[in-house]
Amino acid sequence: MTLHWTHLNPPHKPPGRGDFPMDYDLARDRLCVFGGNLSGAISDDWWEFDPAVTDWAQTTTANVPTYSFYPLANMAFYPPTRTFVIFGANYNTPGPDHYIPMTWEYDPSTRTFTEIPVAHSPSGALHGAMCYWPAVGKIVYTCGFSYTRNLRPAETWTFDYADWVLLPTANHPIGRVYPNMCVDGSDDDLLLFGGVSSPAGSDVMQADTWKLQSQTMDWNNVIPATSPDSRMGTYLAQAGGDGCVMQGGEVLASPNFNRTDALLWDGVNWTLDSAGNPGSSERGHMTYLSSVNKCLWFGGFQGGYSQETWYVDGFSRPRSRERFSVATAWL
Repeated sequence: MTLHWTHLNPPHKPPGRGDFPMDYDLARDRLCVFGGNLSGAISDDWWEFDPAVTDWAQTTTANVPTYSFYPLANMAFYPPTRTFVIFGANYNTPGPDHYIPMTWEYDPSTRTFTEIPVAHSPSGALHGAMCYWPAVGKIVYTCGFSYTRNLRPAETWTFDYADWVLLPTANHPIGRVYPNMCVDGSDDDLLLFGGVSSPAGSDVMQADTWKLQSQTMDWNNVIPATSPDSRMGTYLAQAGGDGCVMQGGEVLASPNFNRTDALLWDGVNWTLDSAGNPGSSERGHMTYLSSVNKCLWFGGFQGGYSQETWYVDGFSRPRSRERFSVATAWL
């Protein structure tokens, strides 16, 4: 498999941004972006990319969460309800807990946000990784930072609209912020890479690869023959039925700089494939669009907050909607 990168120039596009949640509504075939950091200004806008016309459109929404919530949030489309679940933390000042975990729903049919009442929540509600896991029919959230506990918990939680449930794993990646996680198209497990841990009070960049396996419901530290350099805030997405594709990411250095490479994960090993990619970039998003068998790359930081939109394709095995989601009865 060889990647092909295409720089799109849609007639309309969201303002450049970083630290925003993004995911694919596979029921309506729309790639959705919510809020984010626009060069220091916090946005609460909702944008949708339509692959059929290769263009973005802004959507007017109702009951938007408070502004201190969404730049720090994660978002995943939940096929059984055809809604987005948004998890993050609301800044509570001058309260003792500082950041309060919150779970919200966005319903595209009504264009309305609604807070979901839950009895439990992941404690590391900032800068973790979250996605929908078709193999088990649940949303998975892992890692992140807890201001209340002042640590980066090594925890994994699942959500199915009833409540958040802590997954009792025997193995787990060290607690970290800014990892990235997606479905591994080669076997339907979850793949996690990178991030920043703090094992002794100092930041340590990670370059480890982990798999959350549906057969054991446990994490496995995969040791590939070749591995990407350490980084955080990468662009990571399912690559159809072939595996995963990763691009960019930030490195803790003096001064900080961004990775410029692109890599393929085939279920066993990482392979460098950098030709023609968006270049130096971090803390944006890339998501697989099953309708066109391509990934869409958007936003992030490239010396300034970017509004660039790219397609990447070349995947040899398309991922059908039926295989992509366990919720075939709803689709």
